[in-house]
Amino acid sequence: MRSGNRDPLPSPNLIREGRGCLTPSAGVRVDPLLWLSGAVADPEARGDSAPRELDNIVGKLEAVCRSGGTTLASALRIRAIISRPSDAPAVYAALRRAIPSQPPVVSVIVAPVPLHVPGCSVMLDAVAYVGEA
Repeated sequence: MRSGNRDPLPSPNLIREGRGCLTPSAGVRVDPLLWLSGAVADPEARGDSAPRELDNIVGKLEAVCRSGGTTLASALRIRAIISRPSDAPAVYAALRRAIPSQPPVVSVIVAPVPLHVPGCSVMLDAVAYVGEA
């Protein structure tokens, strides 16, 4: 890793009120890696259906990967924070659909209280391989 080669990826389409990105940057590229910020589903995709939330979030992560010069299929690690233990199988299913071969390391953490964004039950972040610029 080269010192000083840190490129934040702005995310104006994700940080508007209620759009589900938790930081001003959707990710930070530090060659050869892209660190993706935690993302939650848009308000219209939140609710009682973890699969619906996950489809929305996975789409966001895919878009951030594209803007960072890679794909979600290059993810090395994906972490899910869920508020309902019963949603864990939905996380694995959504990631199998998005990355059917050579899956990344996946960690699922159950938060003992509701997540900090009203109405959301799932948050994902990730680290993806980009390569040298």
